[in-house]
This record gives sequence, C-alpha cells and structure tokens, in this order.
Amino acid sequence: MHEHYPRTSLVGICGATHAGYASEPGSNVDTVPVAFHEFEMFGDKSIYLSHYPMFGSIHSYQSLVEVVLKSAGADDPKQLYLAHKQKNPTARYSVSPENSLGEPDYWVLPEVIQDGKSFRANIHWDLKKDHPIYIARNVTVQVKRVIYFRLFEPADKKPDKLTYLLFGNGSETHMAHYMASYPDFDQIAE
Repeated sequence: MHEHYPRTSLVGICGATHAGYASEPGSNVDTVPVAFHEFEMFGDKSIYLSHYPMFGSIHSYQSLVEVVLKSAGADDPKQLYLAHKQKNPTARYSVSPENSLGEPDYWVLPEVIQDGKSFRANIHWDLKKDHPIYIARNVTVQVKRVIYFRLFEPADKKPDKLTYLLFGNGSETHMAHYMASYPDFDQIAE
C-alpha cells in the first residue's frame, strides 16, 4: 500500500514475487532464492533507490543505494525522471528490473546491490493503483554507492526511540526510517 504525503513517502510493507532458486554453476548462493525486487526512486541532484522490503521473506532487506541511470537510446533517463517529477511533484516513482524482452527480471538481491554492479530496469509511476505508466525502459541502473544494506533478523529489536538514517550530499539530504522488526514501516523523507 502506498500513501502520498507532501515531501514524505510512506510505504507500507510491500510484496513481491518469488521465482525460484539461484543455481548458476560455481555460485556460492545456490540455495538463495531469486526474486523480483522493486525500488522506490527519489532524489534530484543524486538519484537514490530504496528497496521495497518485507519481513520474513527473501525481500527482508532494507537497502538504500545511490545510482547512476544510463540508456542505450538518445533520451537521458535521469532527465526524463526529473522533468516528469517537476510536472508531478506528488508522484511516486518505482524502478523495476526487466530483462531484454521487457519482462520482470529475477535475481538475488545481495549479489546485485554492490558498488559498481548494474541491472536493467524500467522507471515508472502509478497514476492508478496497479497501473504503471512508464517513463523509461531499457535503463541500465548502476550502483554508485551502497548507503545502507541490512538483512532483517528474527532477533532484531526496535530502538527505544524513533530512528532515521540520514544520508545525501551537500545539496540535498534525505531520511529513511530505520526498520527493525515486524511490524514496522518503511518511510523516505525528502
């Protein structure tokens, strides 16, 4: 469930699709399930992604990364996003991995969310629930910097005080709610 608040995004615990298990020869993650991982995209000067998490599943990661968006075409995906965002200031944007056929792409989150790694994706927003409108497709998303990456553990305890992770650069700052244990909420404040 996605709620819209001015300059603050409040994201309920979101689901995703489980696809199977990684089984590449020689892989050290032969038993780690692959999945379709989606991200909220935000930022102006720098572009950031926040993984849509779940508790008790293969999506039980809180992940914040700074990324670079590239396209094989003439259109710059960052500029397309920023132009759309300027016209739609309350819109929420998502990045969804896709394969070369434009279908959902499934992979293991810890293997891909590392500095310098990249994946193919689309950028979209939802005008109506479950009806994405694409801003850019066939975008290469390269992880510039992992800001925060943590697997939720059953023994995790909630902090005594409301806690946020502060990040950004000299020209913009963001906060992400520190998620601890179920039930909790995912929130990005710009």
